[in-house]
Amino acid sequence: MTQRPDRPRWLPAVRRYERVLVRAYLGAVALLLLAFALAPVRRRGLTLAERAIRVWEHRWIRRVELGEGLVRAGRYQEAAAYLARLDRQFPARDTRHALDKERERVLVALGRSYAELGSKQRALDTYQRLVAFDPRDYRNYFALAVMSNRLLAGWAPAPEARDAFLQALRINPSHLPSVRGAIAYYAARGEFAEVVRLYQSYLDAYLLQDVTVRLGDGFTVMSAPADGEFHDYELRLAQPAGRAVVLSLETGGFSLGVERVEVIGPLRAGVAGAATATELPVGRAETRALTRVAANTWRAEAGNAMLALPVLAQPDGVVRVRLRLRLFKPTDPTTWQMVVPAYHNRLDEAGLAAAAARTLLLPSVAAADSVLLRPWWATEGLGAGADDTRY
Repeated sequence: MTQRPDRPRWLPAVRRYERVLVRAYLGAVALLLLAFALAPVRRRGLTLAERAIRVWEHRWIRRVELGEGLVRAGRYQEAAAYLARLDRQFPARDTRHALDKERERVLVALGRSYAELGSKQRALDTYQRLVAFDPRDYRNYFALAVMSNRLLAGWAPAPEARDAFLQALRINPSHLPSVRGAIAYYAARGEFAEVVRLYQSYLDAYLLQDVTVRLGDGFTVMSAPADGEFHDYELRLAQPAGRAVVLSLETGGFSLGVERVEVIGPLRAGVAGAATATELPVGRAETRALTRVAANTWRAEAGNAMLALPVLAQPDGVVRVRLRLRLFKPTDPTTWQMVVPAYHNRLDEAGLAAAAARTLLLPSVAAADSVLLRPWWATEGLGAGADDTRY
């Protein structure tokens, strides 16, 4: 005869009070339903629940920041041990989690710690995991490329770095640091056709930048391609007759060239002919955080760069503004000094002249790279150390 296993000690007590427990459970469910049925109670309850969830999640963010602080302080042994433990415990396991960017920050800091400690394979494996975590983020490939160059490069950049740079450019062809890294690889090997192709692809890459155009108290935001080519725009901006104002252009830190700016008056009832157009004196523009580098061409020095033109009082007022301008992608001297010899070696002087016409050099690599970090999307989720030096 088989012997029945011993029953848990708590089971008789539960059975003794099972009616009371069932009533208590049903009462709790009824109270919860009643609370959600009452709008004020529901709003308060959901607010408290959201606050509790944020507090719970923020403790993970604090842990990430602590690990990054250890790396910045040079305490790599402590950082590696701490971040490895945090990596095992971190709740974000795929990009659908709310803390997915914090997960990437953990891996970046952990890989950096391993590299500083001389653990090359561990560092590279960690950055490979970073790419695998979100293969659609160009910054992850860039991080892998930088680390590969640091640990594997010899007399020239490493092929593993080249592959990662090119993968980053497939996702974001306007990422100048990846362009520079890929060009450096091919330039070191004398593969000048690839250097020319990469730079031309960078210039042609589709990148829209918001430009704020203000006329007096009114303003509009337009999207302009940053490709070094002139484009025409016509905007609806109105001002009453007889009022002198200022027309300003804010490019968000992108360098620009302006060929023509016109304010256009309204059509008059019963009067034949086109509306009057008044061209503004671009050469007398006032600027903020802009340095003139050529006729009607300015280099932006900061994100708040602005060009302002006076608009005299128009007898019929203003209803539209017509612009012909161009925005430049940033280019640094280091990249340009590799591009120019590549065109020369291919005997493509016409191509070099066309590329030079679309290029405006910034003073340094840091100045050029900072331009493409100014749009909001460029640093979203990066946290502390939002520039590429953290890699």
